[in-house]
Amino acid sequence: MTKKHKAERWIGKCSNSQGLIYRESNGKNVAVVYDVKDMPLIAAAPELRDAGKAVIGAWEQGDLAAAVRQLAAVINDIREGA
Repeated sequence: MTKKHKAERWIGKCSNSQGLIYRESNGKNVAVVYDVKDMPLIAAAPELRDAGKAVIGAWEQGDLAAAVRQLAAVINDIREGA
């Protein structure tokens, strides 16, 4: 049985030299970041997971280009937020 993940948004919030990553849906903490430069990457984990799954699914279907563009867009968003 494969567990399906519901796409959710994680938010990063800075406090001094640390960051806190929490779920947008319920405000629960999911991670503490000790180097705030890492916060955009950690906060984007659910989006990266979903984009990675799309790449794998597209690879299996033989239509990789669209999924890779989606993954590239997520990575670009992370870079812009860094």
